[in-house]
Amino acid sequence: MGVMENKKIVLLKWFLCKLIAKISIAFWALETVYFIIVYGWHLKAINENEQTCDEIFYYGSLVSVLLLFSVLIDIIQYSLSEKK
Repeated sequence: MGVMENKKIVLLKWFLCKLIAKISIAFWALETVYFIIVYGWHLKAINENEQTCDEIFYYGSLVSVLLLFSVLIDIIQYSLSEKK
């Protein structure tokens, strides 16, 4: 794969990483505010809907972190291949 194709893929991964992270954080903030208004302050998820929302946030954050690691690995590989 050429350098330009690899760069496009890395930029796409980086864009998706940022997008998913922003959506996950916005979703978490909205669901937190909603459940605080409806059920009051509490430390743990107290019903199934809240647990599902927390899982959505968790998986969104996980995907974002995995994409970030993938981008970092691509950058490291590109840097090492340039030195040869």
